[in-house]
Amino acid sequence: MGPALTYLGRSRLGKDRANLLQTLQTVAALEGIGHPTRLVLPGWRRRIDPRALLAGFGVDPALELEGHEGFRERHGYLPYLRRHRAELRDARAYCRYVRQAGACWSLGIPVTLEVHNRAMLEERGWVPRLVEAQRRRWLPAVVCINRADAAAFAAAGMEPERLHVAPSGVDLRAFGGLPEPDLLGGGPPRVAYLGRLSEDRGLGLLLALHRRGVLRLSLAGDADTAFEPPPGVASRGFVPPREVPALLGATDLVLLPYQPRLAHAGSISPIKLFEAMAAGRPVIASDLPAIREVVRDGVNGLLVPPADADAWAAAVARLRADPGLARRLADAARTDAAAYAWPQRARVVARALGLPPAGGGRGPDWAETLAAARTHPRLRRRLARELGRRLAAGDRLDPLAAVELGPDRRLRGPARGGSLRRRLAAAASALRAEAGFGATDLQRLVGAALADVRRPWRGGRLRRSLLRPPGVANPP
Repeated sequence: MGPALTYLGRSRLGKDRANLLQTLQTVAALEGIGHPTRLVLPGWRRRIDPRALLAGFGVDPALELEGHEGFRERHGYLPYLRRHRAELRDARAYCRYVRQAGACWSLGIPVTLEVHNRAMLEERGWVPRLVEAQRRRWLPAVVCINRADAAAFAAAGMEPERLHVAPSGVDLRAFGGLPEPDLLGGGPPRVAYLGRLSEDRGLGLLLALHRRGVLRLSLAGDADTAFEPPPGVASRGFVPPREVPALLGATDLVLLPYQPRLAHAGSISPIKLFEAMAAGRPVIASDLPAIREVVRDGVNGLLVPPADADAWAAAVARLRADPGLARRLADAARTDAAAYAWPQRARVVARALGLPPAGGGRGPDWAETLAAARTHPRLRRRLARELGRRLAAGDRLDPLAAVELGPDRRLRGPARGGSLRRRLAAAASALRAEAGFGATDLQRLVGAALADVRRPWRGGRLRRSLLRPPGVANPP
């Protein structure tokens, strides 16, 4: 018997690289947390070695991957779906392209849909059809790339409890141990832009800043049109994901000047943003609603008007003049990146699919990140301070954390003491609800978090609270 989950992908091997990266990493993360998954893609050319390509994307080459000529848009995806109809009905199907979902529904196959471009669905009249599909139980759940999309779908009539939010992700392990950025070095700061080169992604603005001497620019990515880099700008084509950490390690700042006219600006969740955060680089990004869900101005990055070149230049100058601010923003960004690790995304997808908690999967990357931060004492202190706030007081509050939190989000019971200990207790309460996170992981979490904090570990009451199994009431 095959895997209980089939991921129906749209990307072709060798093309659609950002979409393919997210698909591959999500499937690999589902496997990593204990949910075997079959990935189905359109057929690829014989000259392509899929195993080598997977390795280049930083994904286990042993991933179960199938390519089918009958699974193409020009065929409406129907040849493959008809052939495997019974199998897909008995298993769980997942896709991120609405036309694939429509083809599944035409054959009576329920499928969970991941949405990346709400504006396109609204323009083409798909949203009422999605609401009807949900009513008929053809659409078990919808996974949105950001909270704004989920709110819009709920307002359109979808059931809120069947809407889930899973932003893009990052491989935290790939970005560990990078050199610190140097904003005090001679000359303008080094800035690299990785991704599609186009005007709606801010290429013109970046070139203008380079010409003004605000930054030293290097580009890596394919251009939408013929592009000749100006003098002093290093430009190369597509960079395999495994090479991205080294490129970011050679930069001082990351600028993400997405423009409002970008077709999917309202639903954007760029992988390159989370990679920059995980790399510990100060981030300056366009002040767009979707970006504001991740970047908090003055806390873990700077937000500026998308098309105002003077504002971008001023933001760069601000960080150069205040390296302490740049370091604080970078540390906060690296801390926050842990919430966007691929396994975290996979857990949201698994919940949307109704998959049971995986017994053999790895725990959340919060613990892994803390344990791996031994060479970064400042980062470890930051993680210890911020971990509880992110999970217990922010937008990502887990409902099961209410064991430790009252309706006003104040801590109850044994979680008394210093501010740090309250935050750790709240974090532990939320983490206990995650699949595969047990007492050993909690001990590692608490040990790593407190290793560089000058506060004694007092009292057994808090320790018992932290290690208490999920759902058990507070001890007297």
